[in-house]
Amino acid sequence: MSTAKKIFLLVLLPLFTLFVGWQNKQLRGLAILTVPVVLIMMGYGYMQNPGLTPKAASLKTIWLFIHVYFAWCAFGAYTLAMAAGALFLLKTKDAKQPVRNPTYEKFPSVEKLDELIFRYVVFGFITDTIMIAAGGLWAKDLWGSYWNWDPVETWSLISWLTYGLFIHLRVTMGWRGNRLAWLAIGAISSVIISFFGVNFIVNSSLHVFQVR
Repeated sequence: MSTAKKIFLLVLLPLFTLFVGWQNKQLRGLAILTVPVVLIMMGYGYMQNPGLTPKAASLKTIWLFIHVYFAWCAFGAYTLAMAAGALFLLKTKDAKQPVRNPTYEKFPSVEKLDELIFRYVVFGFITDTIMIAAGGLWAKDLWGSYWNWDPVETWSLISWLTYGLFIHLRVTMGWRGNRLAWLAIGAISSVIISFFGVNFIVNSSLHVFQVR
């Protein structure tokens, strides 16, 4: 993954958090969980020792920008869903205590958090779908096939199916509460593996581009 993409995400995640905090002051607490994600990514980017290089010819296409930008929108939405899920669980646990922590009163109600988790996942799923579609069109021009079962593509599909299952369980099966909150937290791992883990472990991915 290029340095430019990482920098774009480092800007996008705080912007997502600021936007939802501006819409609802009670959601400013999401920064407690999104900011650490940004700091970890900044440390990861610093260790990569990036340098300026010319853009490869394969990257000079409009589909790349659509693919990448919608991918980051999906990642940002899924991260907010994870943060809202964590707050949901913390506030639910606090409600069972004999003496409640007044800090949690500053956050939205558990009902509101439950709805926000779902909304963030739906938005992320839509942008994730656009990302995969744009990537397929780009792959057709680049490699002659819409899908190549590349490790990054495979994990992206796993992530997409995971969040699709989330929506199905909520809409069709009526799941709510702790189960979906835990799923929102756990599902983010599939996105992290797709975006960062695969290229960190596997060197043969088609998504590792060399300067030409």
